[in-house]
Amino acid sequence: MSAAPVIDPSLLDLFRVELETHSRILETGLVEVESDQAPEKIEPLMRAAHSIKGAARIVGLDVAVTLAHAMEDLLSAAQHGKLRLAGGHIDLLLQGNDLF
Repeated sequence: MSAAPVIDPSLLDLFRVELETHSRILETGLVEVESDQAPEKIEPLMRAAHSIKGAARIVGLDVAVTLAHAMEDLLSAAQHGKLRLAGGHIDLLLQGNDLF
């Protein structure tokens, strides 16, 4: 069994700041998007998930990368009209955000 990777504490602090900023955007925006799914309302949420994914990748948090990627894909589908976000989708996205 291999040891867990050592994450540079200064990178982890930067990740935490990024995560706090983008998860606030997600939480506020997801509540708004439940009633208005205009693409311009979804786009900042998709970008927030994308930013979390990139930051998690830099610090090597693969589980966070996977979760953010799934959230980004769902939001992208909604933004491009391939999916209408139902209450269950919003609940799952909020739960994912809570995990961050």
